[in-house]
Amino acid sequence: MRLNKGIILLLILGIALAEEFAPEMNTEQYFKDYVLSAGDTLNEKTHVKVYVGDAHVAGVVNGVITLYAGHLFLDSTAIINGSIKILGGKIADNLPSETAKQNIVEANLKGVDLKTSLEDLKKSTRLFLDDQSNDVVYAKVLKPIDPIPVWREPMVRFNRQEGFYLEMADLLYNLGKVGGLDFTYKIAYGFAEHRWQGAAQLRYSLFDKHPLSFYGWVYHENRHHDWWRLPDLENSLAFLINKEDYHDRYKTEGYRIGIRQRLSGWFTTKAEYISQLEWNLPLYESEHNSLRRPLSFTAADSGMVSGLKLSTELYLGKSAMSFPGILQIGLVFENYDNSWGSDYSFDRAKVQGNYIGTIGKALQIRSQIISAVNTGQAPAQYGYWLGGMGSLRGLPYKAYSGNKMLLYNQELAIGFDDDLWLLGFFDMGYTSALSPEKDIWQNLASFNPDNFRRSFGFAIETGGLSEWGIRVDWARDFDNKDAPYISYLRMSRMF
Repeated sequence: MRLNKGIILLLILGIALAEEFAPEMNTEQYFKDYVLSAGDTLNEKTHVKVYVGDAHVAGVVNGVITLYAGHLFLDSTAIINGSIKILGGKIADNLPSETAKQNIVEANLKGVDLKTSLEDLKKSTRLFLDDQSNDVVYAKVLKPIDPIPVWREPMVRFNRQEGFYLEMADLLYNLGKVGGLDFTYKIAYGFAEHRWQGAAQLRYSLFDKHPLSFYGWVYHENRHHDWWRLPDLENSLAFLINKEDYHDRYKTEGYRIGIRQRLSGWFTTKAEYISQLEWNLPLYESEHNSLRRPLSFTAADSGMVSGLKLSTELYLGKSAMSFPGILQIGLVFENYDNSWGSDYSFDRAKVQGNYIGTIGKALQIRSQIISAVNTGQAPAQYGYWLGGMGSLRGLPYKAYSGNKMLLYNQELAIGFDDDLWLLGFFDMGYTSALSPEKDIWQNLASFNPDNFRRSFGFAIETGGLSEWGIRVDWARDFDNKDAPYISYLRMSRMF
């Protein structure tokens, strides 16, 4: 509880600075298609938020357009002096018919007539395919291995520890008219806990083509280590429908200082210093806590966790909707030690690879492999588990746990018009204790085939690779002939 007052003061100061330096904006909200016709102008003090529907832009954009879920249609007459942010949708593929074959769009950018490729147009007009980058990145197709937090607005979540939570977040660009400086904040309130959460990040980025970012991040919030399995929205659905909470949350407050280098969207490396206090999150008695699992599964070890975290990601390929596809390789190493001011001394390492490739626009191959290890006396919340959604789908929820994990997922999908996919899949993996005679890197690369557990199944999925969709999985234990099928409902792909 040492940082509560400081974090609250920092949040208040950050929001006040954002309001002071950011221009006053009139907000317009649309829950249907938004059209800016040729000859019309969006005022520079107007922020249009399109929650449901597409945005058709043929006029002059001096303000800001934020598109949450639909497609952006850019006409050849569009003039972009302001900015367009795309959070959950994408740029439409149907360019003007007379120039579609050359992949060219005509536009007037900041008063200069020119012809430019679609890729250059995205950068020149500050079109954000994710709201944490100034360039087009592959993270819209493959999940980032070790992301800088991305906070959306607004959001509601349910889980057994927190009950009902409402949070609000936003990202403000170019604070104080300084290009490259952005401020992200999040404020949340838990109705079961009767308590506030908050987080703030200030980041400064240099170089447009190969962005170098420096950032500081402070927070007082409930967290979890299961982000790579499924986001909070899917966890809420799993909780409400199956009464299973896949996120073992714990309370934390602290700060992170980091630097990140990205090379043209295909290579990213990051270093962070982390200092955070963690402690067990008690279960609050409410109608949301009627789970079948023992409450001891929510236990977390309290104490200060401080250390250094290094990560790198490599993307190879240009399009997951063609062959050979996109390959992502990531490595994360963490060192926490008493010399950093930590109450625990342990190391963690993880290697992860993801691949998506499409043959003939209709046959898609998806693969994922993860090997992870922690050594020393790590807190309970830093362990690994398998079973349930996001891992071995045919096995019960958190059937196996340990400080060493290996997971392999393979899917084969047949697509119909890029929006409907029928899939067959196979999962394989295991958890175990470390081999004491081997170091952390040897443990990371070694495994025992006799320990593998397997599952298989099939799924139906809607939506493209960069869109939200609905997915239903049916899976069963491959090694148990009497095992029943387990079903899952998701709002996105498995990985």
